[in-house]
Amino acid sequence: VNPNPTTVSSFKNTPPAETVIGTSTYDLQSNAAVQNRIVQHADGTISTAWTMSQLYTTSYIDRGTGYNFFDGTTWGVQPTDRLEGSRGGWPSILKMGSGKEASITHNTDNSWMQMTHRPTTGNGPWSEQVISSNNSYLIWNRSAVGGLNNETIHMVALTAPTGNGGATYNDLDGALLYYRSQDEGVTWDRKDIQLPGMDTSMFIGMSGDVYAIAAQGETVVVAYFDDWGDSFIVKSIDNGDTWTKTTFLDFPVDKYAMDDGLDLDGDSILDQVYSSDNN
Repeated sequence: VNPNPTTVSSFKNTPPAETVIGTSTYDLQSNAAVQNRIVQHADGTISTAWTMSQLYTTSYIDRGTGYNFFDGTTWGVQPTDRLEGSRGGWPSILKMGSGKEASITHNTDNSWMQMTHRPTTGNGPWSEQVISSNNSYLIWNRSAVGGLNNETIHMVALTAPTGNGGATYNDLDGALLYYRSQDEGVTWDRKDIQLPGMDTSMFIGMSGDVYAIAAQGETVVVAYFDDWGDSFIVKSIDNGDTWTKTTFLDFPVDKYAMDDGLDLDGDSILDQVYSSDNN
């Protein structure tokens, strides 16, 4: 007789309940790293956003931000119209200290970065404003809220590479630029800033969606996950005034060009090296 018989539990895990809050025929929600698309508020309500289209065409002319809100009990009606007045995508959903909420997206009809916002989370009409300068066409943004009273918006976005209809920026074919607003997006006191280590000393060009941003209080961190270069963070502890860079994965070749090959020890055999998968 086995003194330690095996006991089979009759308990079965119950899968979590699912609720469809919206649909989209445009499937590409990111090229790599994820974005801030869900915000759970202190009272249990939830705001969420995604890149949405309802068309089955390759142009997706109705593309923009799909938004839904959970009031603590039920979700709103599934949206069929975007928040914006013209075509865009890649929303970051944000909640500010005053209760204001916003979706920051890149607008492909007008080649600018814009913020669609309203003064009260979950209620009221939306207004639109342009964020970006006239110096460059920005796409694929990431945004986060910080500051002592959650009144600061930190944003990074990529200048459109030449392959996406853009132009080089300070000799980079795709440059990641930093923006900051300290009054919940009314004005922007930092625009088109290249953070430390994000210039031609390390890059030929930077890639879209291979970065993330997070903020808490006066601390804000931007992470960059390169596949053919260093992966690193840049961090500020004074709400975006000054920054320091820390590399956490040192790629053995700086400014590597795709398909150049890696033979670090000169034995005529291509080497394998550690890198990230852009996430």
